[in-house]
Amino acid sequence: MSHDWRLVPAAGAAWAGAWLGTSGWRPGPWLLALLALALVLVRLLRRPWQVALVLALAVSATSATLREQALHSGAVPQLAQRSAVVTATVRLEGDARRPNGRGDGLTLRSGSARGLDAGGIKVMGSIPLTLLATRASGEALATLSAGTTVRVVGRLRPEAAGSQATAAIVVTAVRDKVAEPGPLDGAVSWLRDGLRKAAARLPPDQAGLVPSLVVGDRSAVNPALEDRFQAASLTHLMAVSGANLMLVLAVVIGLVRLLGVRGWAIRCCAAGAVAFFVVLCRAEPSVLRAAAMGLVTLPAAGLARGKRSVRNLSLAIITLTVLDPWLARSWGFALSAAACGGIVLVGQPTSAALARWLPDWLAEAIAIPLAAQIVTLPLTTALSGEASLIGVLANVLAGPFVGPATVLGLVTATLSWWPAAANLAVCLAGWTVQPILAVAGMASALPAATIPWPTGAVGMIGGIAVAGALACVIPRLVAQPLTTLVLTLLLVAPNLLPRRAPIAWDAVFCDVGQGDMTVLRAGDGEAVVIDAAPEPQSALGCLDKLGVRRVTVLILTHFHADHVGGAAALLKRYRPSLVLVTRVASPPGAARAVREEATSAGSQVQVAEEGQTIAVGLVTWTTISAWETPVVDSEREGESSAENDASLVGIAAVSGVRILVAGDAEPMGQARALTQFQRLGRAPVVDVLKLPHHGSARQEPRLLAATQAKVAVASAGKGNSYGHPSTRTLRMVTDLGMIVARTDQQGHILVAATPDGPSVKAWSP
Repeated sequence: MSHDWRLVPAAGAAWAGAWLGTSGWRPGPWLLALLALALVLVRLLRRPWQVALVLALAVSATSATLREQALHSGAVPQLAQRSAVVTATVRLEGDARRPNGRGDGLTLRSGSARGLDAGGIKVMGSIPLTLLATRASGEALATLSAGTTVRVVGRLRPEAAGSQATAAIVVTAVRDKVAEPGPLDGAVSWLRDGLRKAAARLPPDQAGLVPSLVVGDRSAVNPALEDRFQAASLTHLMAVSGANLMLVLAVVIGLVRLLGVRGWAIRCCAAGAVAFFVVLCRAEPSVLRAAAMGLVTLPAAGLARGKRSVRNLSLAIITLTVLDPWLARSWGFALSAAACGGIVLVGQPTSAALARWLPDWLAEAIAIPLAAQIVTLPLTTALSGEASLIGVLANVLAGPFVGPATVLGLVTATLSWWPAAANLAVCLAGWTVQPILAVAGMASALPAATIPWPTGAVGMIGGIAVAGALACVIPRLVAQPLTTLVLTLLLVAPNLLPRRAPIAWDAVFCDVGQGDMTVLRAGDGEAVVIDAAPEPQSALGCLDKLGVRRVTVLILTHFHADHVGGAAALLKRYRPSLVLVTRVASPPGAARAVREEATSAGSQVQVAEEGQTIAVGLVTWTTISAWETPVVDSEREGESSAENDASLVGIAAVSGVRILVAGDAEPMGQARALTQFQRLGRAPVVDVLKLPHHGSARQEPRLLAATQAKVAVASAGKGNSYGHPSTRTLRMVTDLGMIVARTDQQGHILVAATPDGPSVKAWSP
């Protein structure tokens, strides 16, 4: 089938212009020169596609630049730079987002302020804001429906260039409601609540997946389920996407055709389904993007001439990047565009090939996710540093159930006013998603569900090459049942092999972003883990890559979210026999959540005692300091230095390598640890120093010098806003003769015992 490619260069130019315009670039007078040059080129160029390219680039870049400047200039960004305390009247938009694994009730919301009052300085107008709140304020913010107008008090902070919000506001108090949601917002909230309440009758995993699959509501999705879907490369099913909408449209179109509907009436039904879908999902930018991409792929379902699909996709990209230039910086937009391109270019021939020996509806349901997985391969590998062979098969197996389950979920929401009918529909939806849950469970349980893939330019070029080759051969291979079976076996076989780190290791400082997690090898497949990363995915991902099958002891230096965010998921999966914790159970919410999850997992929670020694296989842990700092009101003050200084400080010895771990201890906590070394009659001399508090500037030089360490490891997130690790601290340990290893620059840091001392290597899988 021939396609119309003439608008593809213009789409690429519009995308590039929007990306440039939202980068924070300030062209000043050069903007007029750019427009003048564009007009000259349009005059000189002869071919229509060349004119379209220049115009798309000029219009997109100009529009995006002007909107970016208007958004991030003026009084509000200046107030944010000063961290001004403000009272704002905000209309809440969309649902609350609650990061999993945190015990502090963190809530994120988007909103539009009617005006701000910063101590007498009043700013009026519509001001897009990001709202962040924890604990009591977070709980209050999370309970408010979309469309509610509320008065809040908080402290402004700047948003980075490229953000769609003028500033962020850290909410300290939610005062009172100013206005209830309007009729449309109220109706949508009622329908979504009806779906959520009906789904709550289902088993837990079904109850979480059905609303997530239908409207992107992940509030009932537990971390363990999310981890399984991520390992199986099925996470996109929990969000609104163009590919998912395409599967829904395929079911809707099939149903109306069975009812005898033909011609333009089918198009009207499809458009009505898309409109209802958009309204129910609150018409957020990601939903509108998915709707546009879903409509682009309608020709793939036979509703228009297929050769128009590439042209339609190009038009959609041009329109969307002009209307919302920040989409050009969204990985979600890139994935949607690539997936829709794959459905159009690869999905149609693949569906035709499968239809030779399968029913048309089944061939289409398999071809759509298969094509989307193939074409998005370069992007998903660049994002994760991993490739998933089993993910391709998992998506193919789950694909036939996505459309029917989503349609049944939409029916459930529509019938919220009739409980009996809604309960029947949601039961059918639950049965329909059960095969998806089974696929996710089986795929994630394989020992090598994902394989390492190089990042950067090399990985991207490799991904493009592999995706191109698969796009060419897949339609031919699936034309016959036998070759399809062989292809399936080839996808499954590598996933049955056990995964191992590329070199021997005794200790690993995991690259978990702005957080901490250290893994100590206690034996074959057995480990002791110190701290549990900021979130479940990175915690479990590091253990998976290292081939850890058992975690015997979990040591939590303190309860801040960047150290315990993945604890719940780790406890559920590995059920360690012992959880060693600090004396100071603060923040209370996080400490309480850890204890409850440990109890549920059958793990013993033990408060660390100074001088105690725990031996597990090849690992020996000695607690040096377990300081019970003065009581802090963390519910009121948030994370504090007192909590940092209460971090457990200890020495881990594994296969002869001694490592000092001190959590987030600051100078006072480090000084006390040094005193404790003397009191216990133990030397602080070690081979590896895990820099306290991610290598912040707040260090006790005497402790750093006393360790006589050969290597200093800084665990921090790339480009973090805290400035970790500090240049001052890095200079200090370098002057002491230590070699510095950093997770933010090098990935996982692997330490292995050798006859000549510890060997340290970086591993970025």
